[in-house]
Amino acid sequence: MSRKSKMTIAFPRGGIIPAPVLKAEKDRKCDPGEPVSVPAPYGQHLVDEKFAVEVKAARAKTNKSGGSKPQDLTPLEAAVEKAQKAVVDADSDEAEQAAKDDLEEAQKALDAAKAA
Repeated sequence: MSRKSKMTIAFPRGGIIPAPVLKAEKDRKCDPGEPVSVPAPYGQHLVDEKFAVEVKAARAKTNKSGGSKPQDLTPLEAAVEKAQKAVVDADSDEAEQAAKDDLEEAQKALDAAKAA
């Protein structure tokens, strides 16, 4: 197990974290791109299964002066590019609409991370 006990993740399309994971009374509903701190093993599972991306908020906040792009935006940018490709490659109206919805959510998550 990693030395970190917590990690910060964000769901590109939004998500729900079960109450027992956060030792809370109720499940936590997360908006697309909303950073949330979770136990590292649970967060890594969500990242590995591509339900969420890891967010390194401290690095993003220190780079507002116009330096190079923060590393934590890379997965979100990749999600936007993947969604754009899915729109182009869609083979039906339903698939195209689903891809457009995914693209919109991915773009919202990226914009939220950039604004953080």
